[in-house]
Amino acid sequence: MEQMVAALKEIPGVLGICLYDSAQQITLNRMPSFFSASAWEDLGPVVAELYSQATDKLTTTTSLTLHFDTVSLVITTWQDNTAVILGESQMNEHMIAYSLGMLQQSALSSEPASLTSSQPELFFKKKIPELRQGLIKIAGPMAEIIFDDALDQWENQVDFSFDAFLCCLRDELEEQQQFDEYLSICADTVSEIKNMEGSRG
Repeated sequence: MEQMVAALKEIPGVLGICLYDSAQQITLNRMPSFFSASAWEDLGPVVAELYSQATDKLTTTTSLTLHFDTVSLVITTWQDNTAVILGESQMNEHMIAYSLGMLQQSALSSEPASLTSSQPELFFKKKIPELRQGLIKIAGPMAEIIFDDALDQWENQVDFSFDAFLCCLRDELEEQQQFDEYLSICADTVSEIKNMEGSRG
């Protein structure tokens, strides 16, 4: 679980996480200290019921996000627990889902190399702001939607390499010329990510 907490806190904007068991009892609390423990104890049954209702009515739902003025709560599942993730309103929900998915795969795999294979993607997450900024220069106000759609496509396939993500982004841009311009703008960032990915195997 500590590995999961560490991975989530690497995502920009994530502030903390709380896990609840099937009886809505806290099994892990890594929320900021300015929230009292009793606040999260009281919240457990509420969010568990809300998440249950959402997944019952919308069978394809895997997570639920509640947006407030300055923060958001992402409610999802982690192993046999309900996970409540607190973050700034602009935190990347796609990377939360991706990180949890990768850690679930690592936990299920008996191969020692499985954890190592996720490290390039952990590095890739830190470079997302630079990749987004480059796309804005090509696609303008549509950049956020295009980038998030590419992430969605990437998360739903078996190849989690950076090259696979670039292929998804190329598909979303549709025009090869736009993609070529994007690669030119982000050349240094792309090269850095690929070099790090290669060095970590």
